[in-house]
Formats: sequence, structure tokens, C-alpha cells
Amino acid sequence: MNNLGLTLITVDLFTKVIIFFNFMDLNFSFLNGNFGFNPFINRDQMSIFNSLFNLGISTNKLIIINVVTLILLCLLYARIKAVFGIDKHTTVFFILFISASICSIIDKLLLGGSLDYLLIFRWICDLKDIYLYLGFLYLVIYLVKNVDSSSSFKDDIKKIKKLFQLNNNTINR
Repeated sequence: MNNLGLTLITVDLFTKVIIFFNFMDLNFSFLNGNFGFNPFINRDQMSIFNSLFNLGISTNKLIIINVVTLILLCLLYARIKAVFGIDKHTTVFFILFISASICSIIDKLLLGGSLDYLLIFRWICDLKDIYLYLGFLYLVIYLVKNVDSSSSFKDDIKKIKKLFQLNNNTINR
């Protein structure tokens, strides 16, 4: 984790501390209720996916899912770096995803949920949710701009095999 990741986590954490101790009773919206500030601790649907798909996953299971996701993200980042090398863009979207995962774990451990406070188009979120969406958006734009249209499906499969060492030479050893 570099300074950007630590900064993102710190900003999320300190913002929530300030809101929790000083502004939990403050609510306002503007632009026909599309934007605003509406803090509450979300203990019912504590993740974007839990909310979107009405999964009903418990806090403890969500913590385990977040920890496993964090480990997988870190391992995938390290593997991509070792096999293909990493550019600054790849580092940025991995940092956004990893930071969001760490923030989510902290929320669930300290609050038993997520302190959501930003009202954006009638959706209440927090900085970690914004980190996730920015990371996803950055990844999509990066892939669209950098996809090698001359590579074949076979070439893409070879890259995936190389990433996970799934070629015949390593399997037969």
C-alpha cells in the first residue's frame, strides 16, 4: 500500500469520526433532493451488493468476505506485477479497490455497519463506495483505451494462463 492508499483510508476514517461525533443529527438536501448530507449507520444492508441483490448476509460473513476479497486483490496485484509489470494506472485502480475494502472492514468492525452520509441522486453512500465506483470506472476506461484489438482470443487465453501459471510446462513438472 502506498501513500495514496493510506491517504484514502485516513480521509474516510477521519471523515466518519468527525461526522459520528459531531454531525449525526444534521440532514440537508438540495437540487430537488438529489444531493445532500444524510448520515446514518447502515446496519441492515452493509454492502453495495447486499443492498442491490437483497442478499441478507450477516456482518460477520461480510467481514470474512471483505478480508478474503482484500487478500485476493493483494495477491492478484502482486501476481500481475510479477508477470506483466504494473503501470501507474493499474496501481491506481488497485489502490482504490484495496482502500475501499480496508475501509469496509474498519466500518464493520468499529460500527457494526457502515456510516453512510452522502446523498447522491437519492442514493446514500460514503467515500469507500465512491472509491469502488471510481476504481471500477477507471478500470473500464483503462481497458477500453488499452485493449489490444489485434490480439486474438487465443492470445488472451495465453495471457490468463501465464498469469495463473496454467500452461502445460508448469502443470507437467
